Amino acid sequence: MHQEQKSESARRVLAVDVGIRRSGIAVSDALGVVARPLEVIEGCGKALLERVAALVNQLGVAEVVIGHPGLHSGQRDEVVEAIEGFAGRLRQRVQVPVRFWDETLSSWEAERGPLPRKARRGDFRRRRKAARALVDARAAAVVLQDYLDARARGAAP
Repeated sequence: MHQEQKSESARRVLAVDVGIRRSGIAVSDALGVVARPLEVIEGCGKALLERVAALVNQLGVAEVVIGHPGLHSGQRDEVVEAIEGFAGRLRQRVQVPVRFWDETLSSWEAERGPLPRKARRGDFRRRRKAARALVDARAAAVVLQDYLDARARGAAP
């Protein structure tokens, strides 16, 4: 592999918005400039850990960013415990840096976007579930884009 190709692919970043019920995953482009929602995994346990570790390998991810709600407030609750526990287990599974990034208002921003046509059709429960899942993946993309923008300004590692 040429050095240019290696450095280009080594900039891809994966983000995880860990939640108790669902966790959203987002990924950057190969240059590490633009984030996009990728998928949603139920819960924050073994399935999420295995999926993120697999994505790190499959996509050639250089680092993983995990949204953390209490970075500035010092907040401690079951969600923060779940996030930090997940990050610790992930660090043992992957060979790339795993960093926390402030996720303040990420879900609020993610909820502002329009729903895709598929989420607007069908029965109410299915629509609500599809919309909620979309918000979780979008929230991960919001966290990731904030991180990528800060990194471009030199305000992130």
